[in-house]
Amino acid sequence: MQEWERKRSGGPCRVAEEHEARPERRSRKEEVERQRKVTQWEIAKALAGKSQQNVEQLQKHLPSEFNKKYEEWRLKMKMAEVKAGHGAPTQGQVSPGSQKRRAAELRRQTRTKDLQWLERELQKVSYGIESLLNALERVRDAMRRPKEDKEDKVTIKTAEGEFRFEGINKNFTKKLYEWEERRGKRK
Repeated sequence: MQEWERKRSGGPCRVAEEHEARPERRSRKEEVERQRKVTQWEIAKALAGKSQQNVEQLQKHLPSEFNKKYEEWRLKMKMAEVKAGHGAPTQGQVSPGSQKRRAAELRRQTRTKDLQWLERELQKVSYGIESLLNALERVRDAMRRPKEDKEDKVTIKTAEGEFRFEGINKNFTKKLYEWEERRGKRK
């Protein structure tokens, strides 16, 4: 308890100084982690062109498991390039002829897609025009027909004369005839 209070009263800086004063207390994991970070920093520095060390020399500091997996990954990527037909794995660059072929193929595919989209849009427009023409024709037919031709107007002959009624149906007309016959007004 007294030791804890002594460290507590010393503040966080004092505790950090005690850890730096005793580097032998670092665990093996911490040492490997520190070495890995230093190596990664050196690799980044070498790749940036600020260091004269070779990247392969720096990889020696990395764990062998990492280097093994990295080599497996590089082989997989090279094999994928060969299977896809992108050229020899040792070249690393694509030949100008294959680049031109790929660019031409891409342009052709883009052109085909654009034409298909345009055809679909034309079909939509033509369908819309056709439906509008049909609606216009129906309106023209309705305007040409005289109003008397409508079927909802019914002419009823009675004893007193002929009457035109709008909006009645044949069932009503039949009942009207029967009613007139019962009353004796029908001839």
